[in-house]
Amino acid sequence: KTIAHRPCVLIPAVPLQQRGRRKPNTQSASLNGGRDNGLVKTNTVVGLVVTAKIGIVLDEQRESCQYYPREALVAALRDHGISYLAPSDGGVDDALSSPVPLLSALLRQTDARLQLAIVPLFLRHPTLAESVPALASRLDPSLSLELQTLYMAAVYLQRHWQSRLGIYLDDMTLLPDLFSRQMNLPPPEERFGKTGLYELAESWQARSQYPFARLTALQQTLDLFIEQLKLEK
Repeated sequence: KTIAHRPCVLIPAVPLQQRGRRKPNTQSASLNGGRDNGLVKTNTVVGLVVTAKIGIVLDEQRESCQYYPREALVAALRDHGISYLAPSDGGVDDALSSPVPLLSALLRQTDARLQLAIVPLFLRHPTLAESVPALASRLDPSLSLELQTLYMAAVYLQRHWQSRLGIYLDDMTLLPDLFSRQMNLPPPEERFGKTGLYELAESWQARSQYPFARLTALQQTLDLFIEQLKLEK
């Protein structure tokens, strides 16, 4: 069931620390021939640079917070090689032509099928793993945990179905284990990812307000993706 999309929370900028900074004294500056002007100018330049950087960060956050309709996301997934979802007549939004903004947009969807499409996206494009730590650090904690969960689901599924996926995928570079330790999960090598997959699904289910079975959903998502790959051959 699709409900309203998740609200976006911008991370507030931290102000410059004032402690230990000397306030300019206009009277002393006039008495010492204006030697405090250098301090004033330096503080002004630093303030402008920091303000500019804060502005860039907030602009990036606002861009990643943009909400996209389902049709645009399905079209973008299709453009990135994930086509098992219901066909869409929508065109690909330029902002979603890069996979990282697409990941961020999918995470903000409450349509489970769209969120779960992140898993085959990682399987089809293993090099996306390079962007995951930076993206996870920019997201608010709940979305960051969702990203880590879906990424590790892809890691475990890739290990468990490595031989089968290798028949259809040209790039079978193994996704690196980025989060098993901090999520208190087994390593991907244990029982070819099966143990980790079960524990991941169990912990994901336990913290979710929605009742659908996570393990079943992950397996069904992989089945749909493999059927898509069969049709492509």
